[in-house]
Amino acid sequence: MSEPLSQSELSQPFTYDPALAKKICIQIAQGYELEKLCEDDPTLPPADQIMIWLLEEPEFYTLYMKARRIQSDMMVDKVVQIVKRTQSFLADHEKSLSISQRFTYTRMLISTMKWIACKLNPEKYGTTKRNPNIDKLKQIEIQAIKRSVDKNQVHNSELKIS
Repeated sequence: MSEPLSQSELSQPFTYDPALAKKICIQIAQGYELEKLCEDDPTLPPADQIMIWLLEEPEFYTLYMKARRIQSDMMVDKVVQIVKRTQSFLADHEKSLSISQRFTYTRMLISTMKWIACKLNPEKYGTTKRNPNIDKLKQIEIQAIKRSVDKNQVHNSELKIS
């Protein structure tokens, strides 16, 4: 991690530049680490300044979050490539591997595929199961609120008539 900026460095911030922000986000999407990126490229502001931009520039924050989502998609693609190479390795070396080794590789493949399925389609394969009773409770609460509102409206109209 880089050293925190001193007060004098913070008082001379880089001016936000949308073109520079886009350059940063493209590199983040490609998998570069923010701190390393700033250290390696002298044309970029320090990571601390980029964090200030994230806090103060809504446009940059949105762009940065999109870049992080793209980065995570690319990581999942890399995991899929590793799974495919491992499957190929298993097929090519099936006879030379012990039963324990084949079992370990197979278990790793299945776990990885389940993880990917969970990340790509959390509604279907996610680990958090939706409790059907919650929907029933919500409906009961909504009905109770409606009855309460109806009673208050009737009560208020009776007060106006009197």
